[in-house]
Amino acid sequence: MLQELVVYDNGGCSGVHLVDGGLDVVSLTARAALPKQKLAADEQMCVNAGSGEIPWRLPAELVVDGEGAAEEGDDTCTPMDGAIWQLHRGRLVKSAVGTDVNASCACHSWVSLAPKSCSSRADPCGRVEAFPSLAPRTEDFWIAGDETAALVLGESPAILTAGGRTRVRIRGFSPGERETVIGVRHHEDAAPLLRAGARALKPAQRVLPWVPVALRSTVALPPVPALAPEDVGLEERRGGRDWGNRCFAHFKAKRYDAAAAACARGLELARDESVRGAMYYSLGRVAEARGNSGAAVVYYRTSLVLRYDEETERRYRRLR
Repeated sequence: MLQELVVYDNGGCSGVHLVDGGLDVVSLTARAALPKQKLAADEQMCVNAGSGEIPWRLPAELVVDGEGAAEEGDDTCTPMDGAIWQLHRGRLVKSAVGTDVNASCACHSWVSLAPKSCSSRADPCGRVEAFPSLAPRTEDFWIAGDETAALVLGESPAILTAGGRTRVRIRGFSPGERETVIGVRHHEDAAPLLRAGARALKPAQRVLPWVPVALRSTVALPPVPALAPEDVGLEERRGGRDWGNRCFAHFKAKRYDAAAAACARGLELARDESVRGAMYYSLGRVAEARGNSGAAVVYYRTSLVLRYDEETERRYRRLR
């Protein structure tokens, strides 16, 4: 559902100053509908602003009035012009808005999301408990309904998987552009969407030489083992590269626990995306050698996001 908020102000040119607002709703998909949940009126946050300046944008934190919530403006108004529904930081938020010649206002009420909150699996209605590291953060985030992935829009936009243990940075999307986000949808298989987008681009604009695979909830990444005794105390002088080389050497010698532990340590230190991509490739090789093709697909896919490599793509496509 696309919701359009319209504010009318005649500027007083007719001798009478009139200010009013209205809300239009357009369905973008079949059988789409606005939520019908009744939210508790005693858990809300109201914000006031000047005439015609409806403060509809959600604050970074939703705080119940009387518990530190800040209000703007000296006047108050009654939110009579309509209600905007938003999914925000693991909550379904209803923002009742209104404006007149004296003031504008928005009263936000909310309820925690769960997969059953939304009628469509494409809506990001996952629980925050599935990604506990997001709870204390102030960035906007959305969690997929099957709770396999989360989208985080902050200083470093990223997609999280495996409960937050795997993080992939989103390229080409600056923090300021999040103001243009009007909705988020989760596609279990993005291949049709990417193919449709590729046909609309010129060949030089096709920057994704790979097709993402759906991250199913049944895929569980293996736990990180302890470092091999001979690796304890190893000093790193090259931004994670030494640990990456150590990881691959262990893999070639079929010391898979030692390899996984070395790669995990290297990922804690590496900042260069090509170096991180190489280590995710090594983790994919370890998972594949152990027969864990689901984890290998996740690692190879993450590696391809960080840096393109023909061998990684070949193994990724073979396992999909």
